[in-house]
Formats: sequence, structure tokens, C-alpha cells
Amino acid sequence: MKVRREHHCTKNHRTGFAMARCVWGTRADIKGRGQYAVVHWLKIGWSSSYPDVYLFDDEVRARAKLRQMSDPFYCGGSCRNAGARHELIRFELGAK
Repeated sequence: MKVRREHHCTKNHRTGFAMARCVWGTRADIKGRGQYAVVHWLKIGWSSSYPDVYLFDDEVRARAKLRQMSDPFYCGGSCRNAGARHELIRFELGAK
């Protein structure tokens, strides 16, 4: 599991949603809340890659979602176009 402390501003983000929005910007599709982020990169057609982010308070539920997303039939192949990148990240909230 990666740990993410760095982001694009000088604020101390208190929520996972705020941290994810700062890290990946407005193109990210962010769902849920919590400090564990399951990131699934997608690419549809000629568009650039964008992250599909699910946030969880519990590491066990986040790992279960990561296993589900790693299934080749989960996204219909759009993740293969983006390099088949799936990640589990724990945010260090309140860190600069």
C-alpha cells in the first residue's frame, strides 16, 4: 500500500475527499469518504486517462474493492487502455 502525503497546495486537508481532489483535480471521479483510496485509472476513446477513486474508512473494505476492481471484466477494458493501473493508497491527512 502506498502512503500519500504530498499534494498540490499548502493546506492541511482534513478529509480524504479534499486530499483526493487536491491530488488528482476535478477530472477525478471521487466516491465515498475516508483515508484509504482505491484508484482505478480509466481511458475511454480518445480522452486522456482519468482516475476513478473510491474512499473508505476501513482498510479491509478498501482491499476488497481493490480485488474487485482488479477483475478484468470490472470496467469492460477501459482500464487496459490506461495501462491497467489499480492502486491502494492511504492518505496522511493533515500533512503538508
